[in-house]
Amino acid sequence: MGFVIEDGTGSSWKARVTPSHRQDVSSRAGSRGFYASRSGDYYTWTVATTNIDADDTMLYLVNDSTSTILHIDFIYVWSDVATEIDIGFPTTYVTPAGGTIVTGVNCNRASGKQAASASTARADETANSIVDLLITLHTNELATDQFSQAMVIEGKVRLGYHNAIQADIKTDPGAYNCTFGGWFKAD
Repeated sequence: MGFVIEDGTGSSWKARVTPSHRQDVSSRAGSRGFYASRSGDYYTWTVATTNIDADDTMLYLVNDSTSTILHIDFIYVWSDVATEIDIGFPTTYVTPAGGTIVTGVNCNRASGKQAASASTARADETANSIVDLLITLHTNELATDQFSQAMVIEGKVRLGYHNAIQADIKTDPGAYNCTFGGWFKAD
């Protein structure tokens, strides 16, 4: 007798095989970000249409949780001037100085979970500088045809306690937008 696969719900359904001795299956798969959102642990931090100076930090995000890792899923940037935008990490934790507080928004509105209290985010933050560069993104402003840049990294950037990521702009913009998206999960 061969191996029989039964469902785990107690309904006594058994898997069937095709005449060529193969099992036909249907499955659903989602990204880790999808599952984090489903459990209410996916957040975005966004600063929109703020005027800052050249070489300032567009958005600075630090994980303040001692028990969970902050997985960065995507980065979005836009500027109204052609510029380079450096995305990277400061080497040591520095308490954010100045700038505007940015509150994380829970993407699962049905979860009932509030803003991400396990993080600190600031726009136009000035106390940190990038030491370890992740990537430089370029925006192309052509007066009537402005381009944004989105970088999907699927949780590959992992921030432990007091680890930070930031986006620094090289040219003085009139306006910009910057968003980090990610989820908290214990290792």
